[in-house]
Amino acid sequence: MTSKAVFIEDDLWIRFLENVVGGLREASRRIVGSGLRAHYEARRGWFGKVRTLRGGCRIPKEESISHALVEVLKIIRAEQLVEGRTVGGVDLTKMDFQIEVPRRFEEGIGSRSLPTDIMIAVTHDEIDLRIEAKNILKASDIVREYLGERGIQRFDDVRSPYTIEKFGAMLAYVMDEDAIRWKARIDLALQNAVPPLSLLATTIAGETLTTTSHDREVDSPLHRIRRRCRTDVIHLVLEFEAAPSLRSH
Repeated sequence: MTSKAVFIEDDLWIRFLENVVGGLREASRRIVGSGLRAHYEARRGWFGKVRTLRGGCRIPKEESISHALVEVLKIIRAEQLVEGRTVGGVDLTKMDFQIEVPRRFEEGIGSRSLPTDIMIAVTHDEIDLRIEAKNILKASDIVREYLGERGIQRFDDVRSPYTIEKFGAMLAYVMDEDAIRWKARIDLALQNAVPPLSLLATTIAGETLTTTSHDREVDSPLHRIRRRCRTDVIHLVLEFEAAPSLRSH
């Protein structure tokens, strides 16, 4: 499958995405650091059931990691607002961060709604990034979860669209090998996906991010929305820790 590069220097999205990617990576680094790691591991609901992986370990829940990322992004934003400084050139001061946010055009309501995992937005610029997150613990999780109906296929929903914005994002939370190895596995799975996915390479702050393009006819009679939408979904891998650490084995 042929991929092509996308350059969006003249778009409001480019600086926004640079800050989002940098902010998410800084937040994940802080969460696995000694101080915050102990804090989150002590909180009720951080870990799920003991897994049989490699003799048994506790794995952070996907939704708990997303919650922690949003909490730490808000901490970084507060630091920047009070101290007037950036972290590695990342500026989060104009951003809003939320978890489990309703879709903009949603057919269900209450328990039948389908919220998005993470929303990062700049309201006055009308930039709204919706992010779907998945724990990836073994190779089969890529096909079953990451590429499945509860993963990337949510960006193809035409009745209750996950987003109709220009960009979306997928986050893979990995616990054992490093992000580089898991990114290679995910990239290969995206290339071999059935049905085929449209692959792009989006350049953000000099870094090439694997991107899938989702072009569909959104049709939501309830909201009187019918339009052709294209959303380019960038793919990121972030490292977290099991207990005991799977990286020490």
